Amino acid sequence: MHEPVRFAHVYNLSRGNGTYTDENGIYSIVTRLNDSLSFSCIGFKNQRIHVDKLESIKNEYNIVFESDTIYIDELVIFPWATYEDFKRAFLATNVISKEDEYLKKNLEITMRSIYREFSVPSANISYRAAMENIQARQFGREIIPSLSLLNPIAWAQFFEAIRNGSLSFRNPEKRYSNDN
Repeated sequence: MHEPVRFAHVYNLSRGNGTYTDENGIYSIVTRLNDSLSFSCIGFKNQRIHVDKLESIKNEYNIVFESDTIYIDELVIFPWATYEDFKRAFLATNVISKEDEYLKKNLEITMRSIYREFSVPSANISYRAAMENIQARQFGREIIPSLSLLNPIAWAQFFEAIRNGSLSFRNPEKRYSNDN
């Protein structure tokens, strides 16, 4: 008994439409009398059939694929004539690239930044440097505002305040009244 071929291509050469088989090797395609169907799948020889009779609305064509696998021995290709040539070329390779230099520089900057962030200013650090550090921290906090619309905890607190009747406005002067 033959195993079903999964995901084989089925193509109607006469009409230009196609499909593929499912996991069980089953397919469905629209055909008319005198259409030619092509079946193909990697590892198998292509098959063709001619629809010469239509017995009902649904016709069944079972195709048996022949294996088309060719086994070859392992082939290893090197751009060097010998292993010694490869070894010499590999050891002479400069493995530090421009990207590595950039990464090293960025790592140094990041490490300095981390050191400054967590170090306590001492008598050796000038007043100006300490103020710049504090200012940079404050500036960073102001740039990234929190967006309460996407915060589920803020929504829960909002609905709880509505239920309790404790909802209040931060700026009472800006309340809208029915008089306006």
